[in-house]
Amino acid sequence: MFYREIPASPEVSHLVLSFWEFLAQGENHEPVVHEVFPDGCISLFYYGNENADVNLLFVNNLSLETVRTQVFANDVYWGMRFSPAACAKILRINPSEIQSQPLIESKNFLHITHGLLEKLIHCRNFEEAIKIYEAQINSLQITRAETDEKIAEAVKIIEENRGE
Repeated sequence: MFYREIPASPEVSHLVLSFWEFLAQGENHEPVVHEVFPDGCISLFYYGNENADVNLLFVNNLSLETVRTQVFANDVYWGMRFSPAACAKILRINPSEIQSQPLIESKNFLHITHGLLEKLIHCRNFEEAIKIYEAQINSLQITRAETDEKIAEAVKIIEENRGE
């Protein structure tokens, strides 16, 4: 299994904290249970597995619980972690109301997901996925002034002090 996280570019850093990739490489046909620890952020992510012909978009909620999920060989996850200061503006809903769910035919987030899955399916790598995510988030035209300044400052302090 492989994981990496890349900070958002300055153009979208007021909206996105980072982009992340998780890959389950190999030939093992038996699923592995993987634990995902809470990070205090809402993520929008793509899940694909070419062997199983699966391509989905998901959103996760603000859970304080560890999530255990089965991971299969050749699973690909590409996501973006939203800034807590921008979640309400990006998703157009109170972040506490977000439910972790696949975004199949979901009307809730069409403003951000419309056409996104089709674009991500054709990505050959994580760098291409990041460009698509950045273009999608930029299309919302949310300025820094529209994010919650108090939450943004709190997140900055927490990051600067390594969570303390």
